[in-house]
Amino acid sequence: MILLFLKRPLNNGSKGFRYCFKVGFYFAGKTKYIINKQGKYIKRVSKSNGYKFNLGICFNRLDFGKRSLYFYRNEKSVRKVHHFAG
Repeated sequence: MILLFLKRPLNNGSKGFRYCFKVGFYFAGKTKYIINKQGKYIKRVSKSNGYKFNLGICFNRLDFGKRSLYFYRNEKSVRKVHHFAG
């Protein structure tokens, strides 16, 4: 069983990080991933978005006060994010 959590800083200078969470296994010389979730976490300084869940084209967003957690939707999304957090 393989469990990976990759964390990279954001390039725009805001407080937060991009993440990639993978769960998989190694079988017959190949790695197969069961779960592959990507997203980002942002902490805002001034603006609060309240507490809500938003569905977007590329990301789903969970807002809780000045913090937001973004979940990359899937590989069949209209807008794709290439090379996101490793």
